[in-house]
Amino acid sequence: MRFVLILVPILLTMKVALGAGQPSWFPEKKCKESLLKNTKETKEKRESCYKQWTVLVFMEADNDLSPYSYWDLYEMERKMKRFPHGASSLTSDVLVEWDDDTADGVRRLHMQEVKEEYNRSVDLNFFKEADASIIKSPILKTIGERDHNISERLSHFLKWGVKKYPSKNYMVVIWGHGEGYIGKKTSPDSTADLFPTPAESNSLFLSEGDLSLNFDYDIPQSTFPSPKPFGGVALDYSELEYLDLPTISKILGEVRDEVLEGEKLDLLAFDACLMQSLEVAIEVKDSVEFLVGSDQIQNYLGLPYKMILSKLNSTTLSPYELAGEIPTIVEESFGKTGYQGNVDPEGIRTFTVSSINLTEMEFILLPTLSDFSKAMIDYIDEKPIRKLELGFILEKTPSFQGEGRDLGLFMGSILMLLHEEADRNGLSSRASTRLRRAANDILQGINRATMNYAYGTMYYSRQDSQNKNYLLGFFKGLSVWVPKSSNTYKIRRDEFEQSALFKISHKGVKWQDWLDKIHSDDSPFPFK
Repeated sequence: MRFVLILVPILLTMKVALGAGQPSWFPEKKCKESLLKNTKETKEKRESCYKQWTVLVFMEADNDLSPYSYWDLYEMERKMKRFPHGASSLTSDVLVEWDDDTADGVRRLHMQEVKEEYNRSVDLNFFKEADASIIKSPILKTIGERDHNISERLSHFLKWGVKKYPSKNYMVVIWGHGEGYIGKKTSPDSTADLFPTPAESNSLFLSEGDLSLNFDYDIPQSTFPSPKPFGGVALDYSELEYLDLPTISKILGEVRDEVLEGEKLDLLAFDACLMQSLEVAIEVKDSVEFLVGSDQIQNYLGLPYKMILSKLNSTTLSPYELAGEIPTIVEESFGKTGYQGNVDPEGIRTFTVSSINLTEMEFILLPTLSDFSKAMIDYIDEKPIRKLELGFILEKTPSFQGEGRDLGLFMGSILMLLHEEADRNGLSSRASTRLRRAANDILQGINRATMNYAYGTMYYSRQDSQNKNYLLGFFKGLSVWVPKSSNTYKIRRDEFEQSALFKISHKGVKWQDWLDKIHSDDSPFPFK
């Protein structure tokens, strides 16, 4: 393991320094200023030159997010003195496939900055009343609402964008409602019983104040207008479609193999809720270098595109550097002087965002998961009553909608449990010691894989207890599915069996083996 810890950063540094390589069809010359304009003649020339970045935004707003899609496009186009060059430039091309809640078809846009200044007085009501005429960027193509299903549209858009707008680096954004991991084949059962229930106020071994983060805002329920299991991203309310994770993984793999000739996409960002999870990260790791997203409910204002694109266009950023910058940019945007903070002063409270190095995740974090699972099983076998204590851990630690839990925070709660146990007994057993080591190994892996993260003020307070602040030190913005209810686990287990996470095995042990253990029927578990 020590050899791997040393080797992976060296290989990654070499890759960043030397470049990821380009397919055989990649043009050799940089684009000139005349190619910034979007005429028929220059579009043909664009394929023969390259820029530093191509940003491909798959914007699925055929739902209640439609006004916010207008807002993001307006933001990209309008000038801001503090953030110049916030759309396509000599450095980048910004392309958006935009499906709003009208029946006018899906538009493919080449985002251009216009002369008008960004009006800081615009609000949601303005965009609810707006129509597509407020967006001035050229429409490259209009696609019929039912010409293709959503997965075909994503596939066509990404392959077209990479081939027609060659660049040194590619950033893909999937924009819309997000509900986390979902497998491709799902049952039509309703999601009503799959939402986490609020934690109760009692505990056998820890106080509520120790473990609860006291989330004091309402988490919205899914508004998808048809029964479906909880999960997926880019929910289309008109066509009753969404993207599942195996399909996204397949499409990204096709882009890598068919267009980029084996090279990975540089950066994938989910501008959506609940998508920064271990299940999602493992699903895309073979086709993407860096992953950015939120493991919590995302503010509807989404990513601050003007700030991100201005940063991308104003400096020469590698994909590694851009991925690491985005959490800081989001935090600044929701701050007192940020333009998103100006719109929603409460946004600074609830946001979470992180950036993950998927190479380090694969080689440093993933091998620790099976070790933790084996250690957890041994810990329970050593003293079966511990199964009850783990049940109360799952009851008291916060879970996100769909029962994802911040992986670092969960490991912190396990370490707290072991500390309390050692205080009661005066020593640690062999199984407890092994579990403590395994939890710390996972934390080390998370720290190595997480490039940067930021979260809102709701997650901390100077008046909080020492134990709560202790737990917040483990919060890293990467979740994993750990349901407290055995019924929920049994309902969704077959679906998660499709996930790449559930297929990983080390020495015959899988991550989910410890979940099978605590949710089995051979001994009592407190939450059915």
